[in-house]
Amino acid sequence: MSQILYLPVVRRKFDAKSAEAIMETTQKELAKYDVLGPKDALGDPTELSSYLGSINDQAISGIIFQNTTFTDAEFIQLVHRYYPTTPILLLAPREPSVHGWLRFNALTGIMSSGNYLASQHHPFEHIYGNPDEAAVQDKIKVFVEAAQVKSDLAALNIGVVGTYPPGFFFSDANADELSQTFGTTLKHYNIDDAFAAAEKVTGDDYDDQLAYADAHFDGLDTKADETTRYVKFATLMRRYQEKDKLGALASRCWPDFFDKYHSAPGAVWSQLCDEQLPTAMECDIHGALSMYILQQLTPNRDAIFLGDLSSMDPEDNSITTWHDYGAFSLANPKYGVKASVHPNRKMAVSLTWS
Repeated sequence: MSQILYLPVVRRKFDAKSAEAIMETTQKELAKYDVLGPKDALGDPTELSSYLGSINDQAISGIIFQNTTFTDAEFIQLVHRYYPTTPILLLAPREPSVHGWLRFNALTGIMSSGNYLASQHHPFEHIYGNPDEAAVQDKIKVFVEAAQVKSDLAALNIGVVGTYPPGFFFSDANADELSQTFGTTLKHYNIDDAFAAAEKVTGDDYDDQLAYADAHFDGLDTKADETTRYVKFATLMRRYQEKDKLGALASRCWPDFFDKYHSAPGAVWSQLCDEQLPTAMECDIHGALSMYILQQLTPNRDAIFLGDLSSMDPEDNSITTWHDYGAFSLANPKYGVKASVHPNRKMAVSLTWS
């Protein structure tokens, strides 16, 4: 599990006592996250280098580098050399007083650090302000969450069942580029093999998925052939998920589900999404990746919807989003989810929810 690294740096010829108070306030704010950092601020490059060397075996997803006072770019250069691609958030407190002794000069420090990182094309963000300011706290929160998701992507496996249907070229992805950019790996499965394997799933194996479906659908015929096929395929996908450690799924749907498997695919994907396996239809690999990112950024790994923008009305500034599947938890509790048929093919099981 990767951590966030907090690096407070200081030049002790400035107001080190006030800088220490800034660091302690920042540490209290960071206590809500999984953060690794030194007990005291690091006062020269030798101290920084020694500390970085002592934690070199730790997995770091992001770095919060705080100029509590001015420090030149020698400090951030060391961080860049230890972590050449790790995202960095630069912090610096406000100057305590405008007249009299220059107590921090931290703004010059953060500008020096940022200039060096920009020259090295190192990914970074920055914010100037004190750690008790809401804007600074929000920036830290967003950075930590984004850095952790970026780290998650490096271990993400996306299951790809079949290939994209005609007309959906955008659903494809270059596996090498995907791996280089995110670290994400694609696991491919043949759709016809999946249909054959799903047919062999027995009642004892799919009982859990059937019970889950029955608990979430209103008016579901649990004995119908289409229902059995749907929960069998959902069971198979969960097997794939467990076997290959899948975090998301992209699957071919039409026309194969209707023509070969004799069941509408919407209920399958709806159930998998509700069970926190984000699933994209039409073998949309980038869609599955986006769904996974959005799910990870929600507080409780909430289900995500992927839809088509099917209509625009500029007069009332509205957009209609459509798809024939969506996680059960996204439905209005007042109406719930009703078992239905696919709107075009008139084949079960699809769902109606508000």
